[in-house]
Amino acid sequence: MAGRKGAHKSEDRPRAAVPESVTRLDHVWIPLADGTRLAARIWMPVDADSTPVPGLLEAIPYRKNDTTSVADAGRHGYFAQHGYASVRVDIRGSGDSDGILLDEYLEQEQDDLFEIIAWIAAQPWCDGTVGMFGYSWGGFAALQAASRRPPALKAVVSVASTDDRYADDVHYMGGCLLAYYLLSWATTMHVYSVLPPDPDTVGDGWRDAWLARLERTSPMIEPWLNHQRRDGYWQHGSICEDYSSVECPVLLAGGWADGYRNAVLRMLEGLTCPRKAVIGPWSHHFPNDEIPPGPAIGFLQECVRWWDRWLKGVETGVTYLGEFFEDYTYKLTGRLTVAQDMNVAFSPQSRDRLVLVNGSYVEADDSASNYRLRFNTSLQGKVTERLSLNLRFEYEFDNAILDPKAKIDQRVTTSLGYGF
Repeated sequence: MAGRKGAHKSEDRPRAAVPESVTRLDHVWIPLADGTRLAARIWMPVDADSTPVPGLLEAIPYRKNDTTSVADAGRHGYFAQHGYASVRVDIRGSGDSDGILLDEYLEQEQDDLFEIIAWIAAQPWCDGTVGMFGYSWGGFAALQAASRRPPALKAVVSVASTDDRYADDVHYMGGCLLAYYLLSWATTMHVYSVLPPDPDTVGDGWRDAWLARLERTSPMIEPWLNHQRRDGYWQHGSICEDYSSVECPVLLAGGWADGYRNAVLRMLEGLTCPRKAVIGPWSHHFPNDEIPPGPAIGFLQECVRWWDRWLKGVETGVTYLGEFFEDYTYKLTGRLTVAQDMNVAFSPQSRDRLVLVNGSYVEADDSASNYRLRFNTSLQGKVTERLSLNLRFEYEFDNAILDPKAKIDQRVTTSLGYGF
C-alpha cells in the first residue's frame, strides 16, 4: 500500500545495529509553539539520563524512516558512542513531521530550528549545549541557524554548502539560469514534498496529511524563476550578506569535485568566528563516505574532535588559530617612512600551536616542525625629490622559538633597492 514502504510492519523492518553503549529512540515528537509537531530520531549514551551530554542536531527534509535511515544510523550512532545525544529531525512538511514543505530555507524553517535547539538544550539528557551539522541542505541549515545565534548553539559542522544562495547554488550562475541543476533539483524536491508520512508513526491521520501535501504543495521552481535577480528572496539565508552574524565556531568541509568548493574558501576568508576547513578529493557528500573520487577520510573523528573542543571544552588540537595582523607606518620629518607588518597565527588557549599564516590557516600537531612567525619591515626614505631608498627585511624562524630542543632553522632575507 502506498505510504507504507512495502508490506512490512514497522516491527518487522530491518533495523541498523545499535551499539550496546547507545540508546536509540526511534520516534520522538518535538512540539513547536504553533502546535506543529516535528518527527525526530535520537541516539544517546545509555547513561545520558543520569549523566547529561551535549546535544547534536541534523535537520533535513529527506525522511528519517527510509531515505537516510542507514546513513543516519552510522553518523548519529557514532556520535552517541562518543558522548553526544544526536538528534535527526524531519523538517516541517517532510517525512513524518506535520505541515507543508513549500520552499527551501524559509524563515519558518529557521524559526523552527531556533525552537528545536532550545528544546534539545532543555531535555534532561542534554547538558544545555548543542552543536548542529549536516551536508548540502543540512549544511546550509546549520549556517543559517548559526546566523540566528540561538543561545545554546555552540558550534556547527557544515559540509558541501554555500554562503550565497543566488550566485553559488543550483539556481543561477553569473545571473543565468543554471538549467541543468535547476530542473533536476526542483523535480527532486517536489517529489520529497508530496510523499506521505509513515502510518506507523503518525497514526490514522496519515492519509489526510498526505492529501494536504498533494493539494497544497507547489513546485519550488516557481519562486526560483520569479526571482531572477539578486533580491531579498536570495539574500535571505545567504550568510555572505553578513558574515559577522555567525559567531559560534564553524568547521567547513568541501570537495574539489563538488559544485560548492569555492564557497569553502570564501567563508574561510569572510567569517570572523573561529573557523577551519577541510577540502579534499570528494564530491557532494560527507568526506567519510566511500564515494568516488576519494579516498575517504575519518571525518566523523574530525567532527568529534570539533565537538569535544567547543561543546565539552577539551583541548583536542583543533583550537582556533586566530590571526593577528599589524600594519603600521611611522613618518619622520615628512621624508622618511618606516613601515612594518606582521602576519601571525596563534592559539589563545595553547601557545604551542603557533604557525605561519601566509594566506591560510595551518594546524600543527604535536610532532610538527612548521611553527613559524614571519614579519616584514621596510624602510622607505625620500632623501631628495629625486632619490628614494627601499629596504625590505624579512625574518622567519622555525619552531625553535617554542621548543628549545628543536633544531634551530632560521632564515633572514633582505633586499635593498634605490632609484633616482
